[in-house]
Amino acid sequence: MLTIPKPLSPIFWPLAVFCIGLLEYANTFGHDYAWDDKLVITDNAYTRQGIAGLPAIFSRKVSVPYKDVYRPLTQALFALEYECFPGDPHAGHVFSVLWYALLCVTVYRFMRFLFPGRPPALAGITALIYTIHPLHVEVVANIKSRDEILCFFFGIQGLILLTRWAETRKATPLVLGILCSALAVLAKENGLTLLALLPLVAFYRAAGSHRSKRLLGLPPAPALLVLSLAAAGTFYWLAHHVAATGNPNALQLNSTVLNNIFLWTTHPGDVLPTAVLNIGRYLLLFVYPHPLIHMYGYAQITVSGWDDPLVWVVLGMLLFCGLYILRHWRTRSPIVFGMIFFAVTYSIYSNLIVLAPDTMADRYMFIPSLGLALVAATGILRLAAGRSQLAAKSLPDATSSLPGMAGSPGRKWALGLIMGITLAFFCVGVAANRDWENDYTLINRRIRYMENNAAAQATYGQILFLQSMEATDPGERDSLQRSSMAAFMQAVRIYPDFSDAWLSIGKIFAQLNYFDKAELAFFRAQQLQPMNPECYFCLGSLSYTRGDLDRAVPYLQEAVALAPLGETNYLMLCRAYYKKRDSLHLALVARKAAGLFPQNNEFPQFLARASASPAPAAH
Repeated sequence: MLTIPKPLSPIFWPLAVFCIGLLEYANTFGHDYAWDDKLVITDNAYTRQGIAGLPAIFSRKVSVPYKDVYRPLTQALFALEYECFPGDPHAGHVFSVLWYALLCVTVYRFMRFLFPGRPPALAGITALIYTIHPLHVEVVANIKSRDEILCFFFGIQGLILLTRWAETRKATPLVLGILCSALAVLAKENGLTLLALLPLVAFYRAAGSHRSKRLLGLPPAPALLVLSLAAAGTFYWLAHHVAATGNPNALQLNSTVLNNIFLWTTHPGDVLPTAVLNIGRYLLLFVYPHPLIHMYGYAQITVSGWDDPLVWVVLGMLLFCGLYILRHWRTRSPIVFGMIFFAVTYSIYSNLIVLAPDTMADRYMFIPSLGLALVAATGILRLAAGRSQLAAKSLPDATSSLPGMAGSPGRKWALGLIMGITLAFFCVGVAANRDWENDYTLINRRIRYMENNAAAQATYGQILFLQSMEATDPGERDSLQRSSMAAFMQAVRIYPDFSDAWLSIGKIFAQLNYFDKAELAFFRAQQLQPMNPECYFCLGSLSYTRGDLDRAVPYLQEAVALAPLGETNYLMLCRAYYKKRDSLHLALVARKAAGLFPQNNEFPQFLARASASPAPAAH
């Protein structure tokens, strides 16, 4: 007969979740950078400066290029790691997994803190489900998403410490709690949602114990609510008014319609029903995490109206949850806390209050999934111990895990369910980690789940094109280029106004010497984005290649005017002036470019050639 030893050591659950977290993601240690890792690390000039870049990191919005976000804590850690391990993705993955394992231990501690009168099994199973859930693969396997891990880690610590302050009235937990909460928000802005949970945590901690009188005498809810609002306002002000953008010439957009289909939609009345249906999609992914994809671009998620019966099914579920909360909130039920925790932390990404950067994203469930894990763990324990026993205010526990598991059929089923969930989710997580080995594996293994995703098809096309450039066999190169073209054409069929895809199509046509088709594709991109300097650069470069210098020069001049810090634009314009024998304009552009880019030796050479030229070209 299967039994679990009791009493278990107090460190059993923390040690178990720590080791399981390490083991599940150990196969990422040898991975390369993938997806947007390079944006915040190797392609980020401030991160590459290491320690020297810290002042700019904390004073400017430079964590994610071309986005109006302020996440200095995460980038500062990346900079310190780059100082010690320059360009080493393996070190980055090791640190991310270690942070995640520590977070999982903190989750267990938070559950024990929140429900001190309930058995350790409640906190342990909750932390276990949270640790192994495959929805977290994107956050842990993608180094850039360490901002989510740090945000949650410090956010939980802040909740515990600030509630301790309400209990003890001592200054130390207050100062440390404010510090941890600040670090959470400086890691990622969604840490603000955790601050909103302070009154709820205090309410649960005051469950009929000696803490009740002290907490309620504060009273905790108004005091902690005021504190959380004041802290949130301070952090928001710092993020949006103190830190300047790292690139004042860049267009700061946090999202486009390619990421969030709700942006600039022609059917605004469908935003609400689609956002409601997305909640159902997330709940389904929590129960059955397949397929796991890293982008829900246009139009992976189809817009739904009120005539979709599934919308009403999800609404019915939400109504039931709301009624359950109203009926049971006084009992301080773990299920009620889990539901409220999910609702509050998910709200910022729900597209119901403000439009999120993406229509959906697996990483959006990283924090809210703790609420769902708590609900699931409570259900499992009710199956094992019986509803009336778990609902009691205190349970005989000491340090037992699942007491008396080898007894009633319900307890056996509960143990089997725990073991089955652990094994299944662990295997799915380990398998999903392999997708994140590098950019090639990530898109190649997941594109079959994103056939109607314009952004994914364009990414797939770009990867195939890069592979074609590296291919040595002419037949393989031709096959890859045609497959790349097919992917880009699929992208513009899904989203005809996809300017970057049209640019890529033009580049492939130019590579294949189909210059007329390339020009048409570049023209289409320029019509869609008339202020995009790359469109004019491509048109100018194509005209230069075809020997039409009279058309090449105006296009390249426009590219330089729109991107005055674009080194390649100056270089191509100098080549066009030199080939056209326009020494006067060549000298002017080369002199300016030599001052802007002193490390480039070609501009002084062009300047010398212009000086040696007998006369400027006639106009």
